[in-house]
Amino acid sequence: ISATPADVVIVVGCAYGIDRQALETAIEQDRFFVAFSAEWERLGKAAGGARNQRMVDVAGSGSVCLACPCADSRGTWDCLRRAKEAGLKPHVAKIA
Repeated sequence: ISATPADVVIVVGCAYGIDRQALETAIEQDRFFVAFSAEWERLGKAAGGARNQRMVDVAGSGSVCLACPCADSRGTWDCLRRAKEAGLKPHVAKIA
């Protein structure tokens, strides 16, 4: 996050792991961010996909979607798929 330009809006999904780290880093660095929580109680199993779609919609076409999925990260792969379909530029980063 620290290497991104100051005018970049960081969109995070409020999940544990890399989402939480990105959110904490954005706060620490006083960066502008938008955080989306999944509404599990209201939407049940559809909550993750709904959250992913809201993040993609807010980012908008032409934005970069940076994700750090594990092989079995169904939600992250879903978000990347949605991003690509919406015209975003998906980029998969490996976690060191």
